[in-house]
Amino acid sequence: MYTQIKHVFKHSAVYSIGQFINNFIAYLLIPLYGHFLTTDEYGIIATTGVMCTVLLYLFTLSLDAAAIRFSNQHNTQIFFGTLWVFVLVNSIILTGIALWLTWTFNIFKYIDYHPFVSLSLLSVFFNAASIVPLAFYKAKEKSTSYVLYNSLLFVSNLVTIPIFLVVFNKGVEGVMWARLIASIIVFIIFTISFIPKIKICFDWHIFKQSLKFSLPLLPHSIALWGMISLNRFFLERLSGLSDAGIFSLGLALGMTLDIVIISFFSIWPPFFFRASDNKYNCEILEKIATYGITVMVVGAVGLSFFAKEIFRLLAAEQFWPGNVIVPIVALAVVLKGLYMFPSVILQYVKKTNMFIWIGGLCLIISILANYYLISWLGPIGAGWALVVTYLSLLVITQYVASRYYSFKYDYKTISRLFIISFIFFQIINSLTLDPWPQFWIKILIFVIYLFCVYLFKIVSNKEIKTVWEKILQKTV
Repeated sequence: MYTQIKHVFKHSAVYSIGQFINNFIAYLLIPLYGHFLTTDEYGIIATTGVMCTVLLYLFTLSLDAAAIRFSNQHNTQIFFGTLWVFVLVNSIILTGIALWLTWTFNIFKYIDYHPFVSLSLLSVFFNAASIVPLAFYKAKEKSTSYVLYNSLLFVSNLVTIPIFLVVFNKGVEGVMWARLIASIIVFIIFTISFIPKIKICFDWHIFKQSLKFSLPLLPHSIALWGMISLNRFFLERLSGLSDAGIFSLGLALGMTLDIVIISFFSIWPPFFFRASDNKYNCEILEKIATYGITVMVVGAVGLSFFAKEIFRLLAAEQFWPGNVIVPIVALAVVLKGLYMFPSVILQYVKKTNMFIWIGGLCLIISILANYYLISWLGPIGAGWALVVTYLSLLVITQYVASRYYSFKYDYKTISRLFIISFIFFQIINSLTLDPWPQFWIKILIFVIYLFCVYLFKIVSNKEIKTVWEKILQKTV
């Protein structure tokens, strides 16, 4: 048992580190965007990114999930050769259709077809062709290779974008060209390394089995995409590119908290499944969940405290109004983290089919919330629409999951945590001093906040020690 648990945690740790590195590299570009692009230009990048994400799902049809599920049931070379050939051909066909459709009927109000839309579509094609090779390394549990190859695109962007943006001073068009070149470089490297491992062929039985598994996942994936991304589309149409750019930078900074959630939930599911299967003491699960929630909330409070200072450091003055978006997005990310707990329960009880209905319902809520709140409040409305969306996702998923599995949360401790956090955020929000004195006062207040989290017994040394000893005891 120890060997298996060690194996799971080892790969989870590698994936978490890889995700952190990728997010870190992506955030390194934020100061460049904030200082070398206008709000309109950053709005173009953010809004075309919405289109690219949904097309990536349609190009691949979520077959990377099927690759992980069925790769051990077939000859590796034939299996991955079949999936890669289909994704490549499907991407070529859909890229051609998308280029023609967007040239004939431009879906954007303020974004030109060429070079912005056309270059984005070509980048999606090369990115889609790299998905199956990545799935190969994940399916074979070659976590280190997966992380290295997955980071390759981020590193390529980190190299090419500054060259076009800073050295050649090409603005947003330079960013589009840089992304395309980075995608082509990664595609060539992936192809050279991947082709010797597969057989170029097409097996109808493998494709049919894989498609049958992956297609039901597609609506849920698109729904989740819509919840986080549609706000940029509505902002571009209803409020303008400048507001879309300001909101997008606030969203990017607020979503840094997502790194904590991804790291925590790379470890939580295997531990929860194992503990539930073997009927471990539920108190351990309750405490670990409470600590996870505490880290999310404290991280959100810290990010919200210093949002104004972060904006002043990373972006030009034209972006500074976006600092008010960060606390709202941070709240939404916390709600997303809370949603992950009941979503893991649905996976455990094998009710993943419920995700389709939950995702579809919440996508409708997201569309309505974005339309009405953005029309009313502009970029701030987009932030609150995200909160409404994730709150709906949490409430609905928790209700459905509770019908199949009863998981006890420490509601008393979690309530104290939220009340303390709200009080301290209101204190910080009321400060109206000059920037530097206010910065040092914020640090002092944040230290007091952390002390209060400890003082009100939300966490304690004894509990941390006890939980850690029980985890070690159960895993040995």
